Amino acid sequence: MSGLPRLTVCLAGLFFAFPLAAQDPEPPVEKAVPPLKLPNDQAEAAKALEGWLKGQGIECERTENTVRYRHNGVLVNILPSVYEGELDRLMVTVYYSAFDEFAGTQALRGLAADRNAAQNFLRVFVDDDGYFAASGNMTFFDEFSAKEYQAYMNLFSVVIRDHVLTEAALKMLK
Repeated sequence: MSGLPRLTVCLAGLFFAFPLAAQDPEPPVEKAVPPLKLPNDQAEAAKALEGWLKGQGIECERTENTVRYRHNGVLVNILPSVYEGELDRLMVTVYYSAFDEFAGTQALRGLAADRNAAQNFLRVFVDDDGYFAASGNMTFFDEFSAKEYQAYMNLFSVVIRDHVLTEAALKMLK
């Protein structure tokens, strides 16, 4: 009879503990981020984007019409392009300086052409100031959600890391 109380306690412990252990943990509570509706003025749109990002705890800075911050380690420059009653876009661009021996060379332009041909998402080029750059556009009509924004920016940063900043590119860029 002495084994019966232990068995009862053990079974009772399983009965009460198992339902708790079998339940899925509560998902983390996420703060709802409202969609961003941009005004149809470039400067005001940049200001609104900056405030929206800061409201999500993202450190960013605005200079004139451009918002800059690091997304997944990639320093992005975002220029809103907004129009009344038309398709709007966020022009996202990254810039890299070439090492002195590659600045202004055909090799740097060839690298840009190669990286441009290697993927079909971003435009890779050498700009008028000699910077190696890549840009893409997130299009929307008047507003976009945080989920849409994050999906685009995540894809943008992955393409930069995996298809633009290759080993060959890193040998030429600072």
